[in-house]
Amino acid sequence: VWSVQGISSTDITEGLNRITLSLTARPGVRQEVQGLLKSLKIPLEAVVIKVGCSDVGLPYQPVSHPVDPILRSLKVWLEAPSEVGLGEPVIFTLKVQNPTEHVVNIEVFEPPAPDFVVTSADGAKVWSPYCEMGAQLLIGRTVTLEPGAEVKFEAGWMQWDGQGGPISPGEYTVYGVLDTHPRLPAEPVTLRIVP
Repeated sequence: VWSVQGISSTDITEGLNRITLSLTARPGVRQEVQGLLKSLKIPLEAVVIKVGCSDVGLPYQPVSHPVDPILRSLKVWLEAPSEVGLGEPVIFTLKVQNPTEHVVNIEVFEPPAPDFVVTSADGAKVWSPYCEMGAQLLIGRTVTLEPGAEVKFEAGWMQWDGQGGPISPGEYTVYGVLDTHPRLPAEPVTLRIVP
């Protein structure tokens, strides 16, 4: 199965007597793995296939602003188009600026430094970059912001949900959170996807 693009981990679930395959989200990946398993004559009942994020469809709890005065002094905002056509790639940009007169060092975790979360109109999680990453080791690095300095982080969304399925036209909310400790959110923006 390692020939399938996006296998992030394998495990044996002894209690269920099953093999567990975890895959990063992309369209058709579940069907690709199922076809491979059938060609190898492995019963589908013997394998648990997990694609993307397990919390897709669950209510998303936005991140609150930190009490840390240094992080609160930073200006953080999210840029995203207000409207795109169905199926068009979408670029999200999270910008962080130091408006103070002091140097500020922040520790960010990569990949990705920002977490972008797309939710449906009812607040259910649809997608985040973590859904496409799978299991990865997060590396911390220090970003130094001189007075007035600005940094930006970007991520692209191909308009599929966090399990590799298609999304529908409609109104979505996009959240941008800098992955520091504690996490630093921007104000959410609305994105309309039109047919």
